[in-house]
Amino acid sequence: MHTISVINAKGGVGKTSTVLHLAVASVQDGLNTAILDLDPQATCARWSERRPEPTPVVLVVSVGRLSEELERVAAAGADVVYVDTPPRWAGSDAAARAAARVSDTMIVPTRPSIVDLEATMDTIERIRSVSSARVIAVLNGCLSRGKDTAGAAAALAGRNVEVCPARIGQRVVIARALLHGRAAQEVEPGGKAADEITNVHSVLSAHIKHTESNGRGENT
Repeated sequence: MHTISVINAKGGVGKTSTVLHLAVASVQDGLNTAILDLDPQATCARWSERRPEPTPVVLVVSVGRLSEELERVAAAGADVVYVDTPPRWAGSDAAARAAARVSDTMIVPTRPSIVDLEATMDTIERIRSVSSARVIAVLNGCLSRGKDTAGAAAALAGRNVEVCPARIGQRVVIARALLHGRAAQEVEPGGKAADEITNVHSVLSAHIKHTESNGRGENT
């Protein structure tokens, strides 16, 4: 089982949206997929209640039971599990640190603004202090025009941060789909959002396969 934690200290960067869309992409890829919701707001769990399909499975967990729940999910046959974490304003960074420690991969979504990038770098420094797992920044909410996205990618790369080559644009369908317990690729299978999410998931899948083939997954 591969554990992917989605972490950023700043709110509003698309953590939960990233978790839900990538988890649905994993299900569509034929993987037994679960989501562990560490956020007190339980947004993933509420999305699951609205969802007509039973997968991905969403479990609300506390920081103290994270390792135990991961073991239980692994025993149940999960191939991949996504961990959604709260922003720092929801409490201390204990949840992010706990998630980092159990991760095989960490995704840090960020919007391409200076405020978000500063919080992202702070987050990456903190999680790197407790985990040697791979960290991948995913640019999210990107505008189709302008140089902000390219500048953000260059700024992150300049700080020795791996940036996912696929990016997610600012798409109305992403928020609209979540309202109905769906993901954008389910609502508009041939749309731009679907393509972007598929591309990010493909990058992640290639990394997971490479990790597993080389026996480097810490929690597999």
